[in-house]
Amino acid sequence: MIKVDNQIIKTVADLTNKRIGAQKDTTGYVEAKKYTSENLITAYEACEDSDQGQGIVYDLKTDKLDAIMVDYIQALSIGKNEPILKILGKPLTQEYYGIVTRIGNDSLLGEVDRVLRDIKREDKVKEIENRWVKN
Repeated sequence: MIKVDNQIIKTVADLTNKRIGAQKDTTGYVEAKKYTSENLITAYEACEDSDQGQGIVYDLKTDKLDAIMVDYIQALSIGKNEPILKILGKPLTQEYYGIVTRIGNDSLLGEVDRVLRDIKREDKVKEIENRWVKN
């Protein structure tokens, strides 16, 4: 993500030698190292701002960073809440989410699997994304 008014960074290739923020020990951090030197990457414990307004999004908005690397779902949410920020290009990686249940809780696991199959089968993913993420 970058600021909407950023006229220098137009593609991910323009991230060379730029200050990038990413959550430490994530694929975002690994991806950031592909574009800029490690000494220009700021590692954050989390991709959320504190109640005092400090954090990765705050640092991007206040020009302490040139860009941030976060998960796509996080980027959609950040963009929804921060209109001065935008997603730059397409996602750089494809990652999967998981749902964890207690070992042996087969009835819950079966119900989760059934609901996910129904969502896919009924093509509800876009509807859910539009309602909860992109608005």
